[in-house]
Amino acid sequence: NAALAHTLTEPPRWWLGPVQLPVDQLNRLAGPPGDPVLVPVDEDEWRDDVEDMADRIEDDRDDWEPPPVIVTYQDGRLVLEDGNHRVEGVRRAGEDLVWAVVAFDDPAERDRFDRQGTPST
Repeated sequence: NAALAHTLTEPPRWWLGPVQLPVDQLNRLAGPPGDPVLVPVDEDEWRDDVEDMADRIEDDRDDWEPPPVIVTYQDGRLVLEDGNHRVEGVRRAGEDLVWAVVAFDDPAERDRFDRQGTPST
């Protein structure tokens, strides 16, 4: 995905992670129609993908954990760049946290981040 690659490398980024972040603090870019997202995804496609993931997460025999999502820290918000389906699957499985790698525009901003999804004071 050329657009995502550009977003994550220009300007240069400083990274943190993987860290666990609260699902409810992630601002999604894609999701089902009617949700506050930039890119609506057809409800049937969205439902099938996330239900499959939620089932795998809930199945103790599977012992599957989704790969970390990619997040950027923008103006005090955690913006989900890649992993919208994974986050929704985690949420539907009843989990509160998701593994993520977080990109920052500035190394000092990364250093102030307290690993709980909020900047340190």
